[in-house]
Amino acid sequence: MNTKHTPGLWRVEKLDGETIITIGEPAGHILAKINPLHEFSAETETAITRLIAAAPKLLEALRAAEISLVSFMESSAWEPGDEDAYQLVRAAIAKAEGKEQ
Repeated sequence: MNTKHTPGLWRVEKLDGETIITIGEPAGHILAKINPLHEFSAETETAITRLIAAAPKLLEALRAAEISLVSFMESSAWEPGDEDAYQLVRAAIAKAEGKEQ
């Protein structure tokens, strides 16, 4: 699988009072600086940046879930309603890869 995003550990850190996302070891390279257009509470800003920093792991988890769902689909335990979960996983992977369905 060819991943085009920067792999590795993305971290949420503070630098001179600004929230940033870095890649690599602590005090690694700055990947993004969070500069919201709206004033968010510190709690909301932290939640947003944690979600962004978790993106590589979330994509990895979705890819693993897709493989498991395909195996499950091929078993006799698959039910028609299970297709919704599979389609949600596929749509999220496609969006992350820039191939929205």
